[in-house]
Amino acid sequence: MDKPRFDIGHGRTEQLLLELLDLRQRGENEGADEILAAISVLVTPNLDYGKTISQFEEAFSAKVGARHAVAVGSCTQGLELILETIGLNETDEVITTPYTWFGTVNPIIK
Repeated sequence: MDKPRFDIGHGRTEQLLLELLDLRQRGENEGADEILAAISVLVTPNLDYGKTISQFEEAFSAKVGARHAVAVGSCTQGLELILETIGLNETDEVITTPYTWFGTVNPIIK
């Protein structure tokens, strides 16, 4: 049986070894659907936006009982969004740990 092939861009096609498909056929598919769903998102051009992200945001907000949810690509993006949402300005004081990554400080000094 041929292994599935996905175009991952830049004119390259990589063969993904998905033994999960064999496991599904044998009925041993615990977690296979979730992994295949993740792979299908990773091989699309819409990794950080689009239908799948909207569906995730809606499902997550429903699960946690929130009116809205916003998916971000990194913690730094999340911090930027939070600080913008609360209206942080130059006169506000922000206290953070001195032992942190620069991605924590960049949204604060931006």
